[in-house]
Amino acid sequence: MRALSIFAATWLALSGLARALDAQGLPSATASPTLGIDAAIERLPRIGAEYTWNKDRRDWDYDTAVLHLRDHLANGGSLSDKQWQLALRNSQAIRVRERWPAGVLFAMCMEMPSWLPNCQIRLYAEDHAPPLARASSGLIGCGNCAAAATEGGWYQELECLPLGKQTVSFQVTVERLRPRSFDSRRNAAASVAPTPGVLWRGTVSFPVEVVPKIDDMLPAVRGEDADTALRRILDLSVVNDEWLRIDAEFAPEFKGTAVALELELFEGTTARGTERLWVADRPTFGGSSVQWKLPEENADLSNWSVHVRSDAAGALRSWGAVKRWEGEFVVPLRGVKRE
Repeated sequence: MRALSIFAATWLALSGLARALDAQGLPSATASPTLGIDAAIERLPRIGAEYTWNKDRRDWDYDTAVLHLRDHLANGGSLSDKQWQLALRNSQAIRVRERWPAGVLFAMCMEMPSWLPNCQIRLYAEDHAPPLARASSGLIGCGNCAAAATEGGWYQELECLPLGKQTVSFQVTVERLRPRSFDSRRNAAASVAPTPGVLWRGTVSFPVEVVPKIDDMLPAVRGEDADTALRRILDLSVVNDEWLRIDAEFAPEFKGTAVALELELFEGTTARGTERLWVADRPTFGGSSVQWKLPEENADLSNWSVHVRSDAAGALRSWGAVKRWEGEFVVPLRGVKRE
């Protein structure tokens, strides 16, 4: 049942990502003709909360504000600089932390909102420089590949910043790309494909305070209760008698807590390999898992173990976290289940 639940959650996430990346994938029948642009921008949900699964229709129900803004832009409408900045912020299309630890490359999260289908967002340090970071939708037809590409934008490293309070600014280009295909029967918002081209060029700025240590921005959660909760979400198994696999499924008790792990496999006292595992706070492509190839089939694992340690730097990947798990424990592999 656990495997089925992980599959179902992942399938829903991939389907939603595929729909968000599909230039003709959003219905417009539920868009409100009376909703103003400013009101729609103010109501925009964050990426990941733009749609819900309708079991009766077996399709996605998109938020009215998302549909309204998508239709407005598809029909040639424009936005002011302030509206673009607010829309990108409210959607969390460009996301940075207000505090960041010194000595760690400053990073940002970029994703494409569903109201910008078949588009690309690029960030530059200055005009005519190579882009520092980007996010795209509609470029990849395969849903799995598109989902993997989307996840690649969740943590884009830039450069180290000096200690103290500062403002980080970027030049932004939002461009509509040429669609792979267009079917007017599936797009009530426009009878022809929207014209490719630049939709907006402008600037976004973020206040950032660089602090001495990661504990100054993500305080650690320690103790037996937290360790026990983490043990419960780690699922260890031997697959096909030759692979040791560790899955981790997000649990509600870790809401707001980053879980980033360094996992080290031991045979007795001999280290056999190290992997890092980040437990995402939402369904991801392939889920949160790592695996090791065992030295032989049907290996005797009675003397094997996995050492679990917190990975402070990896915790920065959890953009919604306000604290992080810190600790260390050992999981013996004697009696591990085999699948």
